[in-house]
Amino acid sequence: MQKFTYDTVYIVDDNNTANLVHEHLLKRICVAPQIKSFTNPLRALKKLNLELLADEKQILVLLDIHMPEMNGFEFLNAFSLFSVNNELVDVVMVSSSIDEKEIQQGLEYPIVRKIITKPLKETQLLDFIKQKGIISA
Repeated sequence: MQKFTYDTVYIVDDNNTANLVHEHLLKRICVAPQIKSFTNPLRALKKLNLELLADEKQILVLLDIHMPEMNGFEFLNAFSLFSVNNELVDVVMVSSSIDEKEIQQGLEYPIVRKIITKPLKETQLLDFIKQKGIISA
């Protein structure tokens, strides 16, 4: 039986191509049995909160910083208001251009575990998971 690191991965990015690339990568390295992609951060936020209310699952959120409807920081602010269990969620913020101010701002959120430039690379995700102590090196 396959052992997964997370129960579900949420990819929240307004770019469909980035979502497809990241979804393919996640499937290849077997991070979770369920991968959900969203181009609408409001819809992702709603689904994420409902999933956390329904069950205690380990969830990884790959969250784009720059989105038109709601940026990644606004997503995190809204999530912190409604979430019941932040210990079950790891957020990795991703962006094609990350400046030092964004890195500092992102790391102010306890739920943000890492900030990575996109597109994600297999080694970046595997290193993150190993750092978390979820799988052995």
